[in-house]
Amino acid sequence: MQQLHPYAVRVAPSPVPQVEAGSEAPPGRGGAACVAIGGNRVLVYGGADRAPQAFGDFWLLELSGSGHAHWTKVAPAVKLSHK
Repeated sequence: MQQLHPYAVRVAPSPVPQVEAGSEAPPGRGGAACVAIGGNRVLVYGGADRAPQAFGDFWLLELSGSGHAHWTKVAPAVKLSHK
């Protein structure tokens, strides 16, 4: 029978990035899909607010080494339909 050995892991706290003034930010949401691009960018797609109103948009969060962040709306998602 194998024994479980607990390990203590210390994670250094990192400061929360400050969003740049004038940077448009996406509305609050849950259930969005996110993917890290490189070491300083995150692409966010979709999600929904509490209504629930679904979002079909893309946002890019770019983090700088100086602790600042900038949001950019990339594009609205294209809704496909068939007739």
